[in-house]
Amino acid sequence: MGQPVVPPPVVKQSNGIALAAMIVGIAAVVLCFTFVPGVVALILGVIGLGKAKGVGGKGKGQAITGIVLGLLSVVLGIGSWWAIARGADRVEEVVDELAGPADPSTYKVSVTRCQLDDVGNVVAQGRLENTSDEERNYEVRVEFVRGGDVLDSGNTFLTNIAPDDSVVWEITGIVDGDGNLRCTVTDVNNLFN
Repeated sequence: MGQPVVPPPVVKQSNGIALAAMIVGIAAVVLCFTFVPGVVALILGVIGLGKAKGVGGKGKGQAITGIVLGLLSVVLGIGSWWAIARGADRVEEVVDELAGPADPSTYKVSVTRCQLDDVGNVVAQGRLENTSDEERNYEVRVEFVRGGDVLDSGNTFLTNIAPDDSVVWEITGIVDGDGNLRCTVTDVNNLFN
């Protein structure tokens, strides 16, 4: 009798690329705001699917899962960025409505006094009338100008102004020297109306 014949060891064939595609696909869906992992999952899934044909179909389901989740992640990623961009535009619109430039049809503003005192303080005084049909809040900004140079600026907040009511506002700045000085209203802004 001879030696017993030992069959060659069975090498289990696996498809690590298909498994990687599935894992990256799952991560890609979780991290859908960045679609790069989705693209990686797609590529690995296609490679893993090709390899599955050569290893008796092992990993085919994982490869397909990676492809599907990769595609889903790319679609969600593009959608997320679109939604973020659209949301940012809307936030900017809301902020402008609440605290941006006031509609000129809702107020009348005037400077009634622009006076420099002995120590270099300049006082701008004026009146703002609420011409809208609802109570409103405003911010008034003033620049203190000599020639073409802005020497200082300031602002004040006017709140709870009833319709057709007016209020007197006053803003103080500090300037050097004396001479021809102008107090100019540069902006009237909404204040969370």
